[in-house]
Amino acid sequence: MINNFGLKKATTYAFRQSIKKCLKHLPAQLHFILLDGPPLKYLQGGLSRQLAITKGDQIVYSIAAASIIAKVERDAYMEKISPDFKPYNWKSNKGYGTPSHSQALKDFGPTIHHRKNYIKIIFPKLDNNP
Repeated sequence: MINNFGLKKATTYAFRQSIKKCLKHLPAQLHFILLDGPPLKYLQGGLSRQLAITKGDQIVYSIAAASIIAKVERDAYMEKISPDFKPYNWKSNKGYGTPSHSQALKDFGPTIHHRKNYIKIIFPKLDNNP
């Protein structure tokens, strides 16, 4: 999704989908959303039902906790798919730009899991971008 829409739009979409699922399970009076970053436009309940906090993960414990949970889930996913993409060693580096991961990108090119725009910035001469 990030490759098709960009990081900002994909993140906004993910926020909206998560919020939509949460709202189904909470009583209406509990609908108040803390966001790490800018406010979401056109959110059910409008701007009065959300508080957008720049660098919220550094200020608000619940946002920090959500960030940790998201990172742990992402790392677990990278470990899960690692056996199918052995040269990239995601079990060990979780997809971060370690020297071995960078070398695998140079040697084998990006996979469907790599962000095209990010790869183009890091490796502008990499010929085999998907």
